[in-house]
Amino acid sequence: MGENGTGKTTIINLICGTLFAKNGVVSVNGKNSKDRLASMYENMYLIPEEFQLPSISLKSFIKAYAPFYPNFSDERMTDYVTRFKVNINERLDKMSMGQRKKALISFGFATGCSVMLLDEPTNGLDIPSKSVFRSMIAEMANENRIIIISTHQIRDIDMLLDSVMILDDNNLILNTTIAEIENKLYFGSSNQMENVLYSDGGLAVRKNTNAEESVVNIEILFNAFINNKEEFLIIFNK
Repeated sequence: MGENGTGKTTIINLICGTLFAKNGVVSVNGKNSKDRLASMYENMYLIPEEFQLPSISLKSFIKAYAPFYPNFSDERMTDYVTRFKVNINERLDKMSMGQRKKALISFGFATGCSVMLLDEPTNGLDIPSKSVFRSMIAEMANENRIIIISTHQIRDIDMLLDSVMILDDNNLILNTTIAEIENKLYFGSSNQMENVLYSDGGLAVRKNTNAEESVVNIEILFNAFINNKEEFLIIFNK
């Protein structure tokens, strides 16, 4: 997460090799991203925020591009487009923006790639489709797959996260697990909380000094970090 212009999309592009780092090395599963190896790309899929698709049917798109991905599953593809209510025989250029987004998400998830890069994936999706998207993410997530999601629509995915990265002024100021956040912070009602570090709309966060359990509110966490960065960096020993 990060405000506009902090580098979220840049990080994704560095990972997938569409941008090159000026310094250091970006590697994925031991492969340097700037080498743009086919052996890296066959297990990586990027769903960008803005994209163009060819003027062909989704069925033809699958036939043309599925062979690049050895773990592609026709069965999964059929399942996903059915749940998203996308017509596989319709031309991609004739679909609405939301339908094109659902078609691309369906194809990307059907590739079975071990590295999935999603840039604002829920933009353009209606409410029922966001629910389908969350269920698909939950089903495909496992220990052998990493799913990196850049988003402003944090409420669409907050219950699915294992870890959180926050960018501020082109710097990574937090990279931690949900478990560590639960251990160090307590989230609850601002009316029932003392020593509040940040509050917004009746919700608040403070230090978790007594090992209390609470549900992490990612939106409150992000706003708290941006508005009281020094305090929260101390809490997380950064």
